[in-house]
Amino acid sequence: MTFALRSSLHAVGRYQRSIIKAAFAICLGFTLGGFLIYHPAGSDALQNLAAEYTEHWSGQSGITYHTDYKHEGKHLSHEEQLELLTLYKKFIKEDIFDPIIADEHIDQCPLLNNGAHYHGGKKKGHYNGPLKESYAMDDVYTKQKLLEYLKLSDEEMGYITKSHEYIMQHLPKKFPDKLMDLFESKQNKNGYVYVGGGKFNYLALLALKALRDTGAVYPAEIILPTAADFDVTLCNTMFPILNARCVVLEEYLPPETKGRVSKYQTKSAALLVNSFQNVLLLDADNMAIKNPDYLFNNAPFTTHGLITWPDMWRRSTSPLFYDIAGIEVDVTKRARNSYEHVVKDGNAKEHGYSPDWALSFHDSEGAVPEASTESGQIMVNKKTHLHTIFLSLYYNFHGPSYFYPILTQNSHGEGDKETYITAAHVLGQPYYQVEEYPRDFHRDHAKVQRGTQRTILAIGQYDPVVEAQQANVEKQDAWTAYKYSNPRSHWEYKIWNDSELLFLHCNQPKLYAWDLIRKNGARGFKNLKGERQRLYDGLLDQLHGYDYESKLVGILEWFWCEHPSRVNGLPDFDDTQICKELQEQKKWLGENLY
Repeated sequence: MTFALRSSLHAVGRYQRSIIKAAFAICLGFTLGGFLIYHPAGSDALQNLAAEYTEHWSGQSGITYHTDYKHEGKHLSHEEQLELLTLYKKFIKEDIFDPIIADEHIDQCPLLNNGAHYHGGKKKGHYNGPLKESYAMDDVYTKQKLLEYLKLSDEEMGYITKSHEYIMQHLPKKFPDKLMDLFESKQNKNGYVYVGGGKFNYLALLALKALRDTGAVYPAEIILPTAADFDVTLCNTMFPILNARCVVLEEYLPPETKGRVSKYQTKSAALLVNSFQNVLLLDADNMAIKNPDYLFNNAPFTTHGLITWPDMWRRSTSPLFYDIAGIEVDVTKRARNSYEHVVKDGNAKEHGYSPDWALSFHDSEGAVPEASTESGQIMVNKKTHLHTIFLSLYYNFHGPSYFYPILTQNSHGEGDKETYITAAHVLGQPYYQVEEYPRDFHRDHAKVQRGTQRTILAIGQYDPVVEAQQANVEKQDAWTAYKYSNPRSHWEYKIWNDSELLFLHCNQPKLYAWDLIRKNGARGFKNLKGERQRLYDGLLDQLHGYDYESKLVGILEWFWCEHPSRVNGLPDFDDTQICKELQEQKKWLGENLY
C-alpha cells in the first residue's frame, strides 16, 4: 500500500501535498477485516476537508466514521489491534481457504467450461425474451430440457459430489467468538460495500455520490482487489468526504489465492472482509434512485437476513447440481407457478396453455425459485448468514471452472450471480427473493412494445420493503397490470400496483462520460445522426415525472466540472471539453421532457 501511495503522488493534481501528508497516517494504518486502525494524529486536515460535505448526516442515527475502534466499550491498544488482525487473517487462511485449496476431489475433475461438456458441443442458447414475456418464444425449462445442455460423466459427478460433501464438513459456520464480538460491538453496524479497482474506482465514486444525494447516511467501504488499485486522490480525499474508505482485499487473502480470486469472485470475498454486520453490496455501476438506509431496519431484511433481486431471465441451473448437493427436488409437486401471468393474461389459450400446461423445473418443490439472480445488489446479515457467505466463497473460488457452468449453463450473466441464493438454499438458511420483475430500459420504448427491439441499456430493481408490505394484498388483475400487451411483449407488466424503483443498474453503457459523449448510437448521448437523445426511454414514466437521467448527468457534471481529478486508470481526456458536453446534455434533457 505504501508503494501504491508513493507511485500515485504524481496523479494528485489539484490537491496539495500537505493534505496527502496529513492523510498518509491513514494509508500506513492497518485494517482488520475492514476495520480502520490508525493513529488519529495528523489526520486533522483530511477531517476538515470532509466536514463540509458530511454536515448533512452528522448526528443522524448516532453514525460516525473514522473513529478509534472499540472492543467491549474500551479502546484497543495498538498491540491488541495487531493481535486481532493476526487472528482474523489466520482464520481466513486456515478455516476458509485452506480447506477449499486442500480439496483434492475437485482437482481430479476435468474442467467443465468447454464445449466438450455440452451436447453436440453446443452450450445453452441465449433466448430472446425476459422471464415475464418469454413464454411465446422460449421452451419451458423442464427438468428434461435443462438436462439437454451440460453433460457430466459418472466419474465427474463423483468428483464434484465428493468435493461438495468435503467442503460441507470442513467449512466453519461462523466466526470465532472473539471476532464475532467485534461485529456486535462495532459502532457502524450497517453499511454499503462497493468493489472498485481500476476504472471501477471512478464508477464507485459516482455511485457513492448518487447514494449520498438520496440522503443515505450509513458508511461505505470500497473493496480494492490489490494495493495497486489504491488511488490516493480517491481513497484519501474524495471517498472520505462521502463517508467511505478503501479496503485492500489482497491484504486479507492468503498468498495461495493469488491470481485465483478475480472478477466476480472478488464480490464474494468483499462480503467477507468488510467491517459491517449488515451489508448492502452494490456493483460500482449500480445507482441508488432513493434512500436505501431503511432497508436495514425493516422486513424482509430483518426477518430473512438475505435479500436477492431477480434477473430478467429464467433460472438455468442444471438439475445435476441438486444431485451434487444432495437436495431432493420433487418434479411431481408444484411449489409455485412462475407462468401465473401467462395463464391470466388472455394469451394463454392462444398458445394452447392452461394452468397446468407444463412444470418449470424450478417451480418444483425443493428447487431454488425462479427467476435467476441479478447480483448487482445483494443484502446480507453476516451474523445470521456467515455460513452462506463461506459456502458462496467455495462456489466462486471454483466458479469459472466448475460451478458457474453448473449453476447457469452458459446462460445470461454467468458468474457469481447464483452462488449466494444457492448457498443459502443448500444450507437451509432463509432468504427473500424480490418477486417484482426487474424493469429493463431501452433507447426506444415503442420498439420494445412492438417486440422489435431488445437493446437493454440499464436494469431497474424494485424496493423489497414496499413489496413486502403488499404481500398480504391480492396481486393486481393481469388485465390492468400493464398498459400494453401482445404475445411478444409484456414490457410494462408489474406484479404489484405500488412497486417502487430503488436501483438503476447502468451497465450497458456504464457511466464513462467520454464514451457517452464520443460514441453516437443507441448507447450514447447522440444518435447516429448526431442528434441528442435520452438513454432510458420510459424511465420518466416509471418515476412519475422525476427526471433521474438528468440527475445522473448532473453527477457526471459534479465530477468532471467541479472535481476534475486525475483518477488512476482513466483515459487522459480534456476535462473542460467533457464538462461542456455534459452541461449541454443536461440542458437538453431539461428542455426535452417526454
